[in-house]
Amino acid sequence: MGTTSTFTTSYKPSTNGLSERLNKTIADMLCKYTSTSQSDWDTCLPHVIFAYNTATQGSTLYSPFEIVYGREVRLPTDAQLSLVPGTEYAMKSKERIELIREEAARNIRLSQDKDKNRYDQKHREVSYNIGDRVKVRTPLRQVGKSDKLQPKYFGPYRIIDKRNDFNDVIQAIGGRNPKTDVVHVSRLAPYYDQIIIT
Repeated sequence: MGTTSTFTTSYKPSTNGLSERLNKTIADMLCKYTSTSQSDWDTCLPHVIFAYNTATQGSTLYSPFEIVYGREVRLPTDAQLSLVPGTEYAMKSKERIELIREEAARNIRLSQDKDKNRYDQKHREVSYNIGDRVKVRTPLRQVGKSDKLQPKYFGPYRIIDKRNDFNDVIQAIGGRNPKTDVVHVSRLAPYYDQIIIT
């Protein structure tokens, strides 16, 4: 199948974009069908998943069901109205699955290229060197406190290693056992000493 295992950093959902997008879509669909008490979401889930799996996707131009099975979904009413497919149908179905998957893969690549171009137009390159002092954006949520008034960045940290162009290893400056962490560069900002005016 050509799958690879990758690791993502915390607080950077775009590194796991496919899963995050699916979760958002399912959540958006669920909120339209659950009651205001939200106690029945699990009973709606099978229907929402079925709707998602049988809907044509914008990136592949096929439904997930069609990519897996090589045909459109058959509902109970369809089974009552048509004949049972034979061996010839099975052979054609296998060929159709292969064609659908190839075309879906092409469509995904085209969609990803469009997304990349759109992202690249707005993106600014950020790079830090080993030894640079930085602060880290870490969303905190505390009961009874406004998120807007919470500090957005914490630090200082020092970059002690670079895993790749996107992830740096940072270490807290000071303390007895300074902790280290791997952080996506988009969560970093240069750290400057505060100037206190008297």
